[in-house]
Amino acid sequence: MRPRAAEKRVQVLLELDGPIPERLVSDPVRLRQILLNLVGNAVKFTSAGQVRVRTRYDAFDRTLEFDVEDSGIGIAENVLDEIFEP
Repeated sequence: MRPRAAEKRVQVLLELDGPIPERLVSDPVRLRQILLNLVGNAVKFTSAGQVRVRTRYDAFDRTLEFDVEDSGIGIAENVLDEIFEP
C-alpha cells in the first residue's frame, strides 16, 4: 500500500501498541485479505494526510486487534444507518 499512498502523498503509519507474540494461530490468508481491504480503502479515500494502522494483542482474550484510521473524507452522518446495521 505504501507505493500507492506515496503517489498521493499520503503517509502510512504502522504502530504496535504493546508486545505482540511471535507466534499466533490465525487464518493468514483471510487476515491479509481483510487488512489489504481496510488499508486499501483508507488510502483510496484519503487525498491528504495519513492512514494509521495500530495493532495490539489482548493477552486476556488472546486476540489480535487492528485499528485502521485515516484522515479521508469519511462517511456522511445521514447515510450511516443505510450502510451499517446495529
